[in-house]
Amino acid sequence: MNRIGLIVVLSLVASGRVFPADVSYPNAEVLSSCISAGAPKAATYGGNGIDGVVYVLPAGGATIGLANEGQVRGELHSANWEALSGPLQNLRNRTSKRWELPKGISAAAFRVEVAEPPKGQFGYEHLYFSFWPPGYSADMQSSVVRAFVGPTFHGATITCELSLRKGLWVVVNSWFTPYA
Repeated sequence: MNRIGLIVVLSLVASGRVFPADVSYPNAEVLSSCISAGAPKAATYGGNGIDGVVYVLPAGGATIGLANEGQVRGELHSANWEALSGPLQNLRNRTSKRWELPKGISAAAFRVEVAEPPKGQFGYEHLYFSFWPPGYSADMQSSVVRAFVGPTFHGATITCELSLRKGLWVVVNSWFTPYA
């Protein structure tokens, strides 16, 4: 590739329009941070986190199609949309491709099991997360993580906005949205 071609590719990457295929995404870190932030909310709402275990369904396990932009905007009522637009677009782009759940997911105050939780009369009986692939900004300094969580009466999502600070992924905002 010549110098002009490289400059064009780098400017497209920096603009958020193109993400290189070989980027190594820090998926385990951002998923772990989001579980740590979201599990207490989801466990309290669903009442099934008492045993301290969070199940993470294998990629695509229970994830339905990503909500349309209007629904996501309604759920993330206090979001800074300018900051989230790049990571959300990357999340949408990555959702259309196959992805694998990374190894090394963990959470503060919870044991994480990558498996389907035990089922009872009404479905899963323990707290679980089913993740869409995380989205990242072009500069890899911010991320959006979104998961379907349960069990709940009608389903729920947790969405986390993360920022890379001093080498650590920190949740700066999170939204837990139970569906009615």
